[in-house]
Amino acid sequence: IVWWISARIGPDRAGRFGALLLGTIGPHLAKSAHLRANLAIAMPNLGEHDLDDLTKRAWRETGRVMGEFPNFGTICVDEAADRLEIIEQYDMEPLRRGERQAILVSGHFANWELAAGCSRKVGFPLDVLYSPQANEDVDTMIRHHRQALGVGLIPRQQAARAILRSLAARRNFGVLLDQRYDDGEPVPFFGHDTPSGIAPAMLAIRQGVDYVPVRIERKKDAHFRVTFLDAIKPDPALDSPREQAIEMTRTAYALFETWITEKPESWLCLKRRWPRHVYRLRGIDI
Repeated sequence: IVWWISARIGPDRAGRFGALLLGTIGPHLAKSAHLRANLAIAMPNLGEHDLDDLTKRAWRETGRVMGEFPNFGTICVDEAADRLEIIEQYDMEPLRRGERQAILVSGHFANWELAAGCSRKVGFPLDVLYSPQANEDVDTMIRHHRQALGVGLIPRQQAARAILRSLAARRNFGVLLDQRYDDGEPVPFFGHDTPSGIAPAMLAIRQGVDYVPVRIERKKDAHFRVTFLDAIKPDPALDSPREQAIEMTRTAYALFETWITEKPESWLCLKRRWPRHVYRLRGIDI
């Protein structure tokens, strides 16, 4: 019902509607404990009242994303010239011409879906990794709305071979890095080591493609700025590709820290991000 309404009132009003809805309901959901706990680790100087306020604002931002989902066609195609500001610190022209490829990395910031959706406007082919929903009906609806993003979708459980096929076809690959990877390598994130995925950096090294961080920011309502930052290069002074990949991932995470600190409500993290002992240090039991 929410998406049915949102599709009929346009992206700006739909975002405000979603913000009102989840800003009211979200803080009372079970997942809010994880969101609040993650924000407490990222923003350790906040008092309880300020942390409660930040958690509510983060739910409002999540509601905006929910309202914008059925309006991706408007944002990414019909009104892309007005709604998507693109900044190319990284030279995208070789990607447009198919002369170079990149693995693009970002996190769950602002409306992260549109970090991929801007590829149509920028003009380069992109496939992205996604996690299918357990509910098939919900998954079908989400994939339907994502069609407007103009990207290929690679299910996480089929990732390894599909990503190699994508790169072999001279396409580019995007992934969100800010989730916890239980089998990942420890990388510092807000002062605490946390299991993190170094596979995208390893793949970039092995395939000889660039590793490019992408930042998306909400300017106002459903208007966004997407910045393609300079590629993070492997350090030739390090002994092995694994060490290089860990360092590249660490650099990406340092960028994420900066972005989250600047606008913490724009970060969506509804699952436990750090090992449990990190939360216990803050007196948090989740």
